[in-house]
Amino acid sequence: MKGVRMKHRTGLRRRFLSPVMACLLLCGCVGQGTPPPRTVTTAGAGLLSGVERHVSDVLQQVLTGDTAARRMYGQWLAETGDTEKAREVLTPVAEKGDIRAQYQLGLLLAGKNCAGTRQGAEDWMRRSATGGLPAAQRTLGDWLTKGCGIPADPGAALGWYRKAAEQGDALAQNATGAALSAGRGTARDLSGALVWYRKAAEQGSALAALNLGNAYWTGSGSRANAGVAFAWYALAEKNARPDEGTLRRVAQTMKTRALMLASARGRGLASVSLANHYINNYERPTFRSSPLKDITE
Repeated sequence: MKGVRMKHRTGLRRRFLSPVMACLLLCGCVGQGTPPPRTVTTAGAGLLSGVERHVSDVLQQVLTGDTAARRMYGQWLAETGDTEKAREVLTPVAEKGDIRAQYQLGLLLAGKNCAGTRQGAEDWMRRSATGGLPAAQRTLGDWLTKGCGIPADPGAALGWYRKAAEQGDALAQNATGAALSAGRGTARDLSGALVWYRKAAEQGSALAALNLGNAYWTGSGSRANAGVAFAWYALAEKNARPDEGTLRRVAQTMKTRALMLASARGRGLASVSLANHYINNYERPTFRSSPLKDITE
């Protein structure tokens, strides 16, 4: 858990610093040397000064052709809405075979809700996925599942999900489990679905924990077990993100029902103990980096 929390703190710093850096770029504040307003606290002024220095350093590295710096700069530009400039910055890096830049460029061209230049987006995302980037493999799987600007192909989608899942991508692990459970793109495999759901849940996926709870509640892929279902529902509730309110409410409702049934069968205390074990071992930080943030790690 110590390693997870250290990664969480690093992720929080990146999550906070990235929009601040983008704001500095957008406002043209870098390098002006303007003192902070008097209303800014000493700590806040120090943070902004440090961010400004970091942005300045990155821009200098961009001028020298540093690949990581160009990726980061492209990300900042995209976040400020300057998609054309971001594309200009990222394309040369992507053309040199950098799989992270290819992934960023694919997302950029795809636009929001598949509204962008899909042909170019698919090409870059496929290059990145073929190069082995889990986030790109999972994203390509999503596009192929939904038919998002490209023909739907459940079998191919599952293939990409598996590649990302085998590299430890929790979202892809849950997606693999969902495909196996539904028999989407393959023969239905309920027990196999549980394996992938559990891998994802142990990494903190609230949706995977909810799926496990449902499986044990209904006896899908395993014998029905209200106590085990309760434990997974409790973990799902605990790990639900702020934007997963519906998931949290479903987990709360099902958790109550499962505990009532487990208690009626004399397994109430054991169920609570199992839930505490799962929470102690698989609880995740409250905030989670987006795929775009993850690629800089």
